[in-house]
Amino acid sequence: MGVTVLAAWQVWLIVAVFLAIGELLTTGFFIFWFALGAGAATVAAVLGLNIYWQIGVFLLVSFLLVLFTRPLVQRFVHQRDSGIKTNLEAVEGKQALVTEEIDNLVGTGQVRLQGETWSARSAGGERIPPGVRVTVIGVDGVKLVVRTGS
Repeated sequence: MGVTVLAAWQVWLIVAVFLAIGELLTTGFFIFWFALGAGAATVAAVLGLNIYWQIGVFLLVSFLLVLFTRPLVQRFVHQRDSGIKTNLEAVEGKQALVTEEIDNLVGTGQVRLQGETWSARSAGGERIPPGVRVTVIGVDGVKLVVRTGS
């Protein structure tokens, strides 16, 4: 049984895939540039450039991408974290009307909020009958967490 040796382009492709997977498992958006550098080195290997050129392409492309595009991505990410409330955050503190009795033990309950019907549960565990105004104090999964009063 013989040993199979991978071609240089195959090794670079495997490195690129592993780096891309590593990026998916992290939140920093930094490994991605090296995955692209490994992709460029794959192309260099397919074109027949020697290993030194392949490593040079990998390092150069990775470095240039980090240097020139990462600041743009960081600015975009920070812009998204600018304090603008998401849809779920925007409902906290709003008043809703109970349309179906809220009973945490049975798992029932719906409220009407801003023209939409939401599943709801009581923050204190008490049953809340239909027609009562409640305040949204949070979101748990896909249910609004509400309490009576303001």
